[in-house]
Amino acid sequence: MVANSKKRSPGRTPGYEKFAITLPHGLAEEVRREAEAQHAPSLSAFFAEKMAEALEKDRLVEILDEMDAKYGPPGPEAIEWAKEVLYGE
Repeated sequence: MVANSKKRSPGRTPGYEKFAITLPHGLAEEVRREAEAQHAPSLSAFFAEKMAEALEKDRLVEILDEMDAKYGPPGPEAIEWAKEVLYGE
């Protein structure tokens, strides 16, 4: 008896799932150019990195929204402090 009867498709990387997406032509060209400009090893790697960044940003926005709901939005002094710390402004 075979322990793992699931057949793996040739060329598939373990731990990854293949997706097919459709993009408008202009966006597809822009994505290709950006991936090349950033020297991404592949479009898949570029998309994976950008999606991970977008999900992390979404989670951070959720945290900030929760903080705003609990403590109220930051005042002008807090915003100025954050800009100085983050951007040296």
